[in-house]
Parts: sequence; structure tokens; C-alpha cells
Amino acid sequence: MADFVLGRIKFVWKGSWAGTTAYIADDVVRYGGNAFIALANHTSSALFETDLSANPTKWQKMFGGVEYKTDHADATYYKVDDIVKYGPTLWVCTTAHLSTSAVLDTTKFSVFLPGL
Repeated sequence: MADFVLGRIKFVWKGSWAGTTAYIADDVVRYGGNAFIALANHTSSALFETDLSANPTKWQKMFGGVEYKTDHADATYYKVDDIVKYGPTLWVCTTAHLSTSAVLDTTKFSVFLPGL
């Protein structure tokens, strides 16, 4: 039978990231299609990107993924790695932003899968 040393089990799943929440080092959250681990005890900012760019960084990506958001839309907040459909093409968000037009901003997205 295997021995388990509880002191070595470190990660604690916290579900979806939330602003103004107290996190402890080794907490794991989901943000978009990605999983991140807290590197330090902290209370999260209103925006995840603020925490992610903090120096020293408060989060490290554990697992990369994508999240499909359907058709691109105006007045929608897009996270890095969100996938949207615009015309016949699928696009991946490269810069987190709030869309200000129904027209896709190609400076904040890259082609993920060209249209047919």
C-alpha cells in the first residue's frame, strides 16, 4: 500500500479566479482556458492581468488552454487565449481587452484557424 505524506500535497483548487479575493501560495485557479498557481500570498486585484504583471509575479501558468467564446462581439471582455469566430475564421486573443466595436481588432488577435 502506498504511503501518503500530507505535508507534501500542496496544491489547493480554488475554482475560477475572482477579484478582491485572498489567495495563498499554491492555490490553483482557472482563468479563461488556463490554470494558474499562486506564487505568493496576496489579495487579488480587480483585474487578473494586473496580478499577472505584478513584480514579482503573483501567478504562474500551470496549464495552457483556450476558451471558445463564439462570435466576436462589441462590449465584450476578452482574455488572452480566448477563441472567437469572426467571418469564416477563428481568432485567438493575444492582448486582454474590452472590445469597442463589432469589428475584430486584428492588433489584439491572431489567426487561430483560417476560414475555409
